[in-house]
Amino acid sequence: MMGHHACHGGYNRCDDSGRFSSRGFALGSFWRRLQDWFDWMLPEAWSVEHNQLHHYRLSEDGDPDLLERNSQDWSPLERKILPFLSMLVWKWAYYAP
Repeated sequence: MMGHHACHGGYNRCDDSGRFSSRGFALGSFWRRLQDWFDWMLPEAWSVEHNQLHHYRLSEDGDPDLLERNSQDWSPLERKILPFLSMLVWKWAYYAP
């Protein structure tokens, strides 16, 4: 959640150090990246996907995060099982080429 808000610029005016600003969070060094954003995906790549592919297409067919569309073909049993499975593998399945 911290990364989401920092990448959106939610702390830009609250943080005088710039560490949690959208232009400083997880950027600058490998150590800073590990400390702020311990993830295999680059924060810059997340920003492109989330801010450009998702936010500019909210609730449209081109929105990659549209849960209603992504789960419309699930059976009643899958609706009970797949959300939990998705929590474990969604990033690998969603962002992988």
